[in-house]
Amino acid sequence: MHSSTHAKTPLFGALCVIAGLITQEQLNACLLLQTHAYPHLSLGNVLIRCGYVSKADIVRILRHQSELMQELRQSAEPVSLPKSDMLALILWPYEDAPLRAELTLAGVAVSFAPTLEIFIAAQGNLQPEVLLIDPEMVDEFNPFPRNSQVPLIMVPSAARGEPDQPLPTWLSTSLGLAINRARSSRATQHTHAIEQQLTFELQMVAGMCMRISTAPTPSEAIHQLMVLIRDRFSVEAGTLFRYERSADCLIFDIAFGTHQELLEHTAMPSDQGIAGWVIQHGESVIIPDVQRDARFNPLYDQHTGFQTRSIICVPLWAGGKPWGVIQLINKLGEDFTAIDLMVLRGIASIGYLGKALEQYDAGLHAVS
Repeated sequence: MHSSTHAKTPLFGALCVIAGLITQEQLNACLLLQTHAYPHLSLGNVLIRCGYVSKADIVRILRHQSELMQELRQSAEPVSLPKSDMLALILWPYEDAPLRAELTLAGVAVSFAPTLEIFIAAQGNLQPEVLLIDPEMVDEFNPFPRNSQVPLIMVPSAARGEPDQPLPTWLSTSLGLAINRARSSRATQHTHAIEQQLTFELQMVAGMCMRISTAPTPSEAIHQLMVLIRDRFSVEAGTLFRYERSADCLIFDIAFGTHQELLEHTAMPSDQGIAGWVIQHGESVIIPDVQRDARFNPLYDQHTGFQTRSIICVPLWAGGKPWGVIQLINKLGEDFTAIDLMVLRGIASIGYLGKALEQYDAGLHAVS
């Protein structure tokens, strides 16, 4: 029989030939036999039925096939597979390539556990969001503690089908439902966490309002504001810029952090830096990496030796006109978030603060 009989040779069959288990002619004969006599059997079972290979040979070739596919995936050019956003932990007697492929296409990373002990230990370390178990590998149903929110699929590995064949439709459907449930549960938890954080932030802003409104003087109210902001946001440095209209410049009115004594009461043109852009446009900004932003002015870092990495900046309004800018630098331990911006904008829009700013500004000009 000629090798041209089958234009497409399956990878599994090719590996059997390369391993010396069968010849190309024997492979062609088995493929023909599979097509006409045993279409319901996998190629591996046909080879066993013909006496060419043993079950141990099949397991060895399947493992080799899985390793080869993994190497090819790692060395191939990036493709448009969905980014993994969750993890499935699978208690399975062997690493199943079709099962991994199905989950990977659904955006799920996979970790196989060959024993119950490894599976139980991995739950705590990996915190998977989908569990798939071969019940034949446990002594009783669900004999270990787990999060009830994590979808659990019980699938005997023998009922899955042949290891070298695509997943049965029923299993693909079950996996899809479990993954959708896990994603929905996570979205609900995320929404609840955001609601709790927003409630906390609103309570914090309300407390700020009370403390600012009870300050004895406008100057004390402004200083109290910056102290509260410093404590709330945990940043390396911060500045309240006052906009001086007559000179069209921004004054470092109140600064905290390192080198603050070098900056307080100094001035810069209102068309320079992030703060200048904010006062000119009346818009708030979050900049996670100032080195990539053309608006950033490195002059003050060069002057003080301080290194600015990230900035959040909001305009201050009083009497319907821009009064100044609050700028915070380098949040400790993490990046500035959209909630940080929302809270800082909320603080900047406090009605009493606007009145205090006007009175404070009027007092400064009266003294000068």
